[in-house]
Amino acid sequence: MSRCVLLITFIVVGLVTARGQSASSASCLPSMEYQPRVVSNAGNKVSFHCDHATRMDLIRAVGFQTRLPLGIVLGTDGEALSQKVNSYDLDRMDAVAALRLAIDGTGYSLREESGVVVITAGDLSPQESNLLSHAFSDFRPGERESMVELGFALTMWLGSVVDPKRSYAASIPGSTNDERFTIHFADGATSEEIANEIVRQGSKGLWVLNVGSSSSGSPKDEVVIEPYQHYSNAPLPEK
Repeated sequence: MSRCVLLITFIVVGLVTARGQSASSASCLPSMEYQPRVVSNAGNKVSFHCDHATRMDLIRAVGFQTRLPLGIVLGTDGEALSQKVNSYDLDRMDAVAALRLAIDGTGYSLREESGVVVITAGDLSPQESNLLSHAFSDFRPGERESMVELGFALTMWLGSVVDPKRSYAASIPGSTNDERFTIHFADGATSEEIANEIVRQGSKGLWVLNVGSSSSGSPKDEVVIEPYQHYSNAPLPEK
């Protein structure tokens, strides 16, 4: 792997927001809490009442309320899950059924991989497919790292596959009570297997693989991970 420059600054802000998500749609989702209230949800049921939510909002609501580990592979149209605003009125719907509703008509598909439900676009480019299945012989992150830091480590390793000369600098959101993990990944683990293993830890989480270009036109190949740790899994009251 190429030498990378890493600048870490801890700030207490929300980590992942759907690309294109409006400020109003965020009101249908819980805000970050540093000691979240967690309620019993043994049946993995989802209640989501919102008349201005994106598909990504619903997917995140499923993750927050059920603590079901999720993965999302964005396709060539990286905005497909966040462009259109919909109205949802779900009352204790099965989690997988809610996810199928979220992706209905988008060309995305669902599959389960070792306890993680992975949502994959139907228009993946060859590069996206190759990065998703790329096997690393010696992926060795540091000890006691947060999910966010582990996701950034995976992003750096993926970047070295695309461009071995690329370097990185980042400000990584976090808090002093983030869950931390020391994970030993198997030799030959793929990018997807590594991401799945990360979000299966602790309070679980959601990973998103985005391959393509940023708004400035520069390369943007990243795995962003949103831990569920700081979100209550209680559904918001209907407005």
